[in-house]
Amino acid sequence: MLYYEQLMKENQIDLMDIAKIRLSDDEHVTFEAVTIAVKKALRLQRVIQAKDVHWPVENVGPMFFTPPLVSIMSRNINYFLT
Repeated sequence: MLYYEQLMKENQIDLMDIAKIRLSDDEHVTFEAVTIAVKKALRLQRVIQAKDVHWPVENVGPMFFTPPLVSIMSRNINYFLT
């Protein structure tokens, strides 16, 4: 977390100037909500990128395990195994 803050200062990018999007269970996802979420995600990737164009705070472990976890949780594992 401290390294995120250091990289934010070095890259001069503020993550807090984009409004938060909160959807309740009965709300539908709008184009505006998706656009804001994508902007925040891209800005976060720009923040954690160092000057020499690599991601020193990237944690590869969860990125490796996320696709199988999502497929198992969404019950699409039969599609991948057949």
